[in-house]
Amino acid sequence: MITKINLPQHVPFTEPTVLDDMKRVCFVFGPNGSGKTTISRLIHDEAGNEDSSILEWGDGPHIKTYVYNRDFVSKNFKAEIPGVFTMGSENIKAKKQISKLTEEIDKAQQDKERDQGNLVEAKKQLNNCENKIADECWKVRSNLPEILKSNWSGTGRKAKFKDDVFAKIEKLTQQDTLPDIAVLENKASVVFDESTLAVAPLSPFTYADLLTIEKASIFSKPIVGKENVAIGDLIKRLGNSDWVAQGRKYVRGDVCPFCQQHSVDEKLMSELESFFDESYQKDVSELKATAESYTTCSSQLIDTANSICVAYEDFIESADLTAQIAELKRVVQKTTAQINEKISEPSRVVSVTSAREVCAEIAKLVDAVILKVKERNDLVEHRRDEKAKLINSLMLFTAMTVRDRTENLWNNKNNLQKKIDGLTKTIEATDAEINDKVKNRAVKEKRLTNIKETAEQINGLLKRFGFTNFKVSVTDDNRSYQVLRSDGSLANDTLSEGETSFLTFLHFYHLMNGSLEGTGVNDRRVVVIDDPISSMDADVLFVVSSLVRKLAQEARGGEGTTEQLIVLTHNITFHREITYVRAGEGDAQTSYYAIRKVNGHSIVEHCDKNPVSSTYEMLWEDLCRSDCNALTAQNVSRRITETFFRLVGMPDTDKIIAEMESPDREIARSFMSWANAGSHSAFDDETFVNTSETTDSYRKALRLLFEKANYGSHYDEMTKKYGASE
Repeated sequence: MITKINLPQHVPFTEPTVLDDMKRVCFVFGPNGSGKTTISRLIHDEAGNEDSSILEWGDGPHIKTYVYNRDFVSKNFKAEIPGVFTMGSENIKAKKQISKLTEEIDKAQQDKERDQGNLVEAKKQLNNCENKIADECWKVRSNLPEILKSNWSGTGRKAKFKDDVFAKIEKLTQQDTLPDIAVLENKASVVFDESTLAVAPLSPFTYADLLTIEKASIFSKPIVGKENVAIGDLIKRLGNSDWVAQGRKYVRGDVCPFCQQHSVDEKLMSELESFFDESYQKDVSELKATAESYTTCSSQLIDTANSICVAYEDFIESADLTAQIAELKRVVQKTTAQINEKISEPSRVVSVTSAREVCAEIAKLVDAVILKVKERNDLVEHRRDEKAKLINSLMLFTAMTVRDRTENLWNNKNNLQKKIDGLTKTIEATDAEINDKVKNRAVKEKRLTNIKETAEQINGLLKRFGFTNFKVSVTDDNRSYQVLRSDGSLANDTLSEGETSFLTFLHFYHLMNGSLEGTGVNDRRVVVIDDPISSMDADVLFVVSSLVRKLAQEARGGEGTTEQLIVLTHNITFHREITYVRAGEGDAQTSYYAIRKVNGHSIVEHCDKNPVSSTYEMLWEDLCRSDCNALTAQNVSRRITETFFRLVGMPDTDKIIAEMESPDREIARSFMSWANAGSHSAFDDETFVNTSETTDSYRKALRLLFEKANYGSHYDEMTKKYGASE
């Protein structure tokens, strides 16, 4: 049903106006020209608009809306009035089947509405869950290094970024590993900076030559003179070959450099020369040459390592290389000292310290630099492809980080999505079930519906209320009505305005219980009635009032086809009649509104209770009016008795009426029967006849009723107050 009407700024409403808190029955009272027809037309025009901002509906589906106003009268009262199909009575079994199908459709519709409500709630929860995860996505992005964040295009919109991250999370596998953000940042400095150029390639750090020198056999070879010379045995016995060799250069003439005696002769010198022969000299030369090679090679290696430190500083992440170069220098210094000792004492066997270990570490570190240089150059060379890879890595990092941080939320999201998918399938299945049952019901309805019974009901009401000079007749095609005079001639052009209004309303009333087609007679609907009693006399006013009240009862009780009733009127009497609620009926499902005109502008007010006075005193005022006819007097009398005697604790008036004399007793029973059965029931009773009983007869019967109950003074007081004449 409609729960709210947002009236736009529209004459006579100069400001946007709202009818809220709408219930199953809504009464709107307002003077002529206050905007009632504007409201009814807006409802008519917007009812079929699913996206309407004017009408707001409850949780249930939008249902068909019927509007009775002057537009309806103009549209429908023509030479042929559209026929109203209603259920026939000839096939009780089929009607039961239709009724059962209707119940099943209603039950399925209720299940659907329940599932739709659960679906809406699940989607709401899913949206909240996704928003929390989205916040985490954005937080991860915001905490990225600036070079990554600023160059990651396409992530500026939160919603789009969330969708991309969610899609990536769905595709994650167990083989995926979390990228190192520092590595990505370093890569980004090359990939995103077009000015970054390639770096000169670096050769490996080779040190095999140095190791070869270190292994030279000359270091482990004792270099001594020829032993088979006469002096050789002495030198060998004394072990002073290196001492003698060093002393030779100090010999001057025949003076011995050791004892300072003139003991050096040619024989001694010849033996010394023979001892330190060509082989000795060759070994010494080889030793010195090896030492020079070591010095040159080691210096070159150190220089190479130092140049790498300087030239490729950006690719060296720690001080390890510098430390290893320092260690190489230390080892070289130690080895050089060892070699120098060998040179000083050629006979000494020297085991030089190897630089193998430290050179291997340096080579390893240089290899790492070579790899980084290659990576850099590859990035530069394939910058476009590397950008895509980098962005994919960024998305992988974000997705894995978000998933780990929101594991519970993500699981909840997946569960909610499964629930939504399940509810969606269930609703689709229910829709299919409803459609099948609606089609099946439509087939059965088509077999049972006709317009003849409606015509008979309309003619019965016309006859019972004195409209005997015309009737409705079904056309030959069994689709429409014609209005005929008693002689069979068409009466459309000769009907009074009041007759036209009454006939059109009867057509609308029966339409609320039927359909213009052979199907859909049981569909629920919203009924809007705008001032239906224009140009009608008092008798007809009460007939229309009773019919409207019947629709209101159906709406309040959830019975029949009327889901909601909205009535707009300017007529106080009509408003009092339709808003009258008998004892026990309740008024909880009713909303009241009043339209006031202020300075030519209309204002709608939501009222806590009926804004039009329908008090006990107004009933007496009606009864005492000089133009109060019999039908009005009958209706007002029963309402006075019902109100008063219920108030004083005497709801049972049958005993009092039984003590009255005839014909007062019958007159009293006549109007009290309405109170017991409902005023509309009289119009459905074939025995009812609107006689010419005088108003005074009803007043007299009412007075006797009050006197028999010992409240005669109250009757006199009320009639005197409003000027009634006996």
